[in-house]
Amino acid sequence: MPVRHRECRALLGVLLLTAAQAAPAAIACNLGAASLSFGAYDVSSYAPTDMTGTLEMTCLRILSGSSLTVTLTLSGGQSGNPYARQLRAGGNDRLNYQIYRDAARTLPWGSTAGADAATVTVSLTQIIQLRTYSLNLYGRLPPRQDVAPGSYSDQLVVTLTP
Repeated sequence: MPVRHRECRALLGVLLLTAAQAAPAAIACNLGAASLSFGAYDVSSYAPTDMTGTLEMTCLRILSGSSLTVTLTLSGGQSGNPYARQLRAGGNDRLNYQIYRDAARTLPWGSTAGADAATVTVSLTQIIQLRTYSLNLYGRLPPRQDVAPGSYSDQLVVTLTP
C-alpha cells in the first residue's frame, strides 16, 4: 500500500490588541500575526506530527508604569473547542490537532485565564522603552488519522488581556 501524505497547515490568525493597565501606568502591548505549518502529514505513521512556532508580543512604556502581567488565550478555532481543535479541508474531512504551551506537549493552550492560558510579565523600567517578547507555540497532530489528500487549515484568535 503506498504511503499517503497530506498537506496540513494551521493558520494562526491574530488580533492586534492593546492592553493597558489602570492609571497612571502607560504600557501598551500588541501581537504580530503568525502562520504555523505542520507540513506533510503521513496517515500511516505511528508517530505524531509536531511543529514549533513563535508568537511575538511587543510592548511599549511611555512615561509611567513599570510592569504588567498579561494573559494570552487561544480560541478553539473552527471547532469552537480549545481542547478539540480541528484542521479542516473541503467537505467533512477533519484533522485533530492541539497547540501546547510547553515543549513536552502536556499543557494545552486554551481560552481560560488562570487555568490554561499563557501569562507574560512585562517589565519596562525606562521612561520610554520598547521590548519584544517571544512565546513558543508547540503543535501536534495525532498519528493515524485517515483523511483525504488536501490542504487543511484552521484560524485561531489570540486574546491579550491585562
